[in-house]
Amino acid sequence: MTEKQLTNAGDADAEGVTPREQAALRFGKRLCYEWPDLNQSDYEDLLRVFTEQEMIEVVTLCAWQFGGPNMLTSWGAEGYKREGKVVLEALPVRLAYADAAKSEAPRPPIPYPPMLSIPDLINCAMQRRSPPPGWLKFLSPHPFLPSTWGALYEAVVEGGIVENRIKQLQRVLLAEYVQCPEWAPEASTSLTGAGIGSRERAALRSLNLTMFSPRERAALRYTEGLVGTGQVSDAAFDDLKAEFTESEIVELGYAVSVQNGASRVFRSLLGTKWVEPR
Repeated sequence: MTEKQLTNAGDADAEGVTPREQAALRFGKRLCYEWPDLNQSDYEDLLRVFTEQEMIEVVTLCAWQFGGPNMLTSWGAEGYKREGKVVLEALPVRLAYADAAKSEAPRPPIPYPPMLSIPDLINCAMQRRSPPPGWLKFLSPHPFLPSTWGALYEAVVEGGIVENRIKQLQRVLLAEYVQCPEWAPEASTSLTGAGIGSRERAALRSLNLTMFSPRERAALRYTEGLVGTGQVSDAAFDDLKAEFTESEIVELGYAVSVQNGASRVFRSLLGTKWVEPR
């Protein structure tokens, strides 16, 4: 597609775009630029040209693309390009395949996430209230998205190498920013188990980070940049590098990215036929 077609995608008079492409791109633009106004009609528009499983796939892809690129640019990737290609060894965060990329050796295979049982995922989510069970139920008609999305969430939000309290603080900050407390409800055992209560939530809501440790503040400022403007300042990233290893920074970025778009989509689904009312 040309740049003009992409710019006009979703418009009623867009040329050279199929109805399915137009519907998918229109939803993507709505999520990027008008996410607070998303509502049931946006999903019904998709269902006019997609099956339910296809609609879920389009929505989930848009949700991931909402957050993923912000994480990559926070690493300064755009500033390390030479003739349109990123200079891998110059990146402030190394990629898993960086060494293999220097040779002609085949790239190491990227392992598929574990295929977790959808009922087990939903039962675990209901017990922890993390992630919202309603989100997994929305994904559940798709044959593998609940399992793969859920596996990534388990790996980088509930599990991982960074202490869980920091990832749960990220989760609350994100929920407060998108005005969707249902994404990180106070009764969530993941929050209470990490010692996060009303005092911490109030501080995050006002972005008053003084009560948190230097390590927590660095992670939260990074999260604020990814969730808010989508840009992380050099100073904020330097503070992050002073407190976290490269592997930990990657995990923190993924923990935000897997939730950033999904939480906004989930917010728009509350009270619709897909997710129970607030």
